[in-house]
Amino acid sequence: MHRHGAVETMGAMITLYLHGRAACDARTLESFLARARPVYEAPGGITVRLQWSLAEPGAFVEIMEYRDRVTYEADQVRVERDPAMRALIDEWHTLLAGAPRVEAYEDVTLDGGAADRVRRDRGDASRATGGGRGTAGGSLAVHRYGRPDRPTVLLLHGLTDAGTTWPDLIAHWGDAWDVHAPDLRGHGRSPRFCDDELGRAPEVMLADVLDLLDAQPGPVALVGHSLGGLLALRAALARPQQVSALVLEDPAKPDGTPTDDEDAAFVADPAIVASVESSLIATEHDRAAEVARMRRETPWSDTEIEAWADSRPLVDRRYVRRGLFLGQPGWEELFDALAVPTLLVLPPDAPMAPRPDLVHNPLVRRVVIEGAGHCVRRDQPAAYHAAVDAFLDEHARHHRARTDAC
Repeated sequence: MHRHGAVETMGAMITLYLHGRAACDARTLESFLARARPVYEAPGGITVRLQWSLAEPGAFVEIMEYRDRVTYEADQVRVERDPAMRALIDEWHTLLAGAPRVEAYEDVTLDGGAADRVRRDRGDASRATGGGRGTAGGSLAVHRYGRPDRPTVLLLHGLTDAGTTWPDLIAHWGDAWDVHAPDLRGHGRSPRFCDDELGRAPEVMLADVLDLLDAQPGPVALVGHSLGGLLALRAALARPQQVSALVLEDPAKPDGTPTDDEDAAFVADPAIVASVESSLIATEHDRAAEVARMRRETPWSDTEIEAWADSRPLVDRRYVRRGLFLGQPGWEELFDALAVPTLLVLPPDAPMAPRPDLVHNPLVRRVVIEGAGHCVRRDQPAAYHAAVDAFLDEHARHHRARTDAC
């Protein structure tokens, strides 16, 4: 219910708007919230309000105001771990006529100096549309960078990352692109998964991406990493007319394990689920130690490490436990079916990559970056940028030229 949205500043107030429609009479919902409100507000710094729509009978918005980022993030942990909170949230869902629509906002009613501090804290890498802040993009939060009069590129991040975890690429591109970087569902500021969505998480996430593509006025460059790479691949197959060029950075290979459960035809490898959750817990318990470890063990820049660490507490842990599977197995045939120019950016050791002898599509090109691991752009940014820039210049040139001429 209340684990929606990400925040990027410490001092600004965070407000969640939970729009819904009651499946019960008004008095029943009001009575429930009167009983639940003391529990919700118990930690302090949290205010809960209910407003009924004047135009639509039964429609309401529940407003939750958090004093600051620390209060907000602490409450997300409480929602995940406190049985009393979980019970109240489950009961709340039974009173609704459908899944709520959730919007997250932060207060930036600040003096100029404070606003500058907020922008510095966010690490905005360019003159971003909306200052790099999350804005509504269909059901997802979308971070905007670059210039809106430039060609559009859509960035899809990997598991446990967010739309804010591309800082070095954003800085490298500067004003060359109109960058749209969504938080995938269950990540960052974007909505969490409803119970009935967890069993079909791949389809739900793909639908989110297709909504973003459908909202664009013309074809865009589509760039994805890992989980985002798999989603980008499936989106390009579903909407080839909306994708001018496709870049896949070591995309995740679907490898679900079949089950006998009709509501969950495939499940994730339990060992992978345990590993991901253990890693998230480590960052949650001691962020500084995890940042120090990444500085020792990786060649990543400090900006990449900090963005990586900031995104991890904002991952929907229910998604990790119950929705972390990648759908129907099948791999090389997907690449053979692509109808758009595609660049595979791979590390030398890439066990998830499609076998080159089984892919016969001339539109699919691959480049192997020496010295890189799964996070190619973070491990070897110069080589990644060179390969991707050349590819996008080649296949998005007419879009850029047309924009320049306007």
